[in-house]
Amino acid sequence: MQLTEEDAARVLNAHTAAMDALRAEFDAYRREVDAQRVRDARQAVIRQELTAAGANEAAVPLLALAVTTNEEDWEGSGLKDAAAVLAPVRQQYPGFFAEAKSLPTDPVAPPISAASLTLEDVRAMSAGEINENWSAICAALMNRN
Repeated sequence: MQLTEEDAARVLNAHTAAMDALRAEFDAYRREVDAQRVRDARQAVIRQELTAAGANEAAVPLLALAVTTNEEDWEGSGLKDAAAVLAPVRQQYPGFFAEAKSLPTDPVAPPISAASLTLEDVRAMSAGEINENWSAICAALMNRN
């Protein structure tokens, strides 16, 4: 069986159209995969920035969903101004972010041990210090004999 030129052209056109449709489908799939890869990388950056901002580790996945960004917020693979992007989330959910608080502490005097206590130390103590360290003073006096 011999194909005429018209039949060959028709078969070639049908296969070319099928190849073009397949190529278009592949290109659409490729764009979708690339876009998903960019979204995943950006979510990772947002989660990292939330953690660096002091967000509760257990709440980071949910807080990341609350962050909204525009294309202008991104520079390369990072955020231009992470503090500005996270500010609305910090305002809306302040309980999920830790704030560093330094509490004043009273100076702690080292404990007095019987081995290091001398008569001069006892003479230098106030009545309150002697009362607080009475057991150590008694032990020191017993060890001197």
